[in-house]
Amino acid sequence: MRRLNILLTALVIGSAAAGCAHRTENEDGSAQPEAAAATVDVSNSYALAMDVFAVSSGTTTRLGAVSPGTHGIFVIEPSLLRTGFIQIVAQPLGGGPVANTGSLALRPGEVLQFEIASNPRFSTTTIR
Repeated sequence: MRRLNILLTALVIGSAAAGCAHRTENEDGSAQPEAAAATVDVSNSYALAMDVFAVSSGTTTRLGAVSPGTHGIFVIEPSLLRTGFIQIVAQPLGGGPVANTGSLALRPGEVLQFEIASNPRFSTTTIR
């Protein structure tokens, strides 16, 4: 009897998971390509190296670090763009003032230029 309950539970869970899974298709039935990623180009004019993070739907993802006087290019995965809004935050590795883009509507394929100023509070962004 216990094996039957375990088997039934496994079948119900498997059915539910299969029902949630889906594949997107074009009208002609061919598979649709995965959504494109977006790119963030970060220039750092601050005196210290900055850790760069993407924040979307309460999830924070570290993108990498940018040394002073250099720039880094980071890829924003499509899964982070699905909510429609994203925020890029940079902070010095040892703590200090935070540079923040604010909430942005970044779309797949777009490039966000994030220029961290010598005073991070005055940083600027441009989407192209």
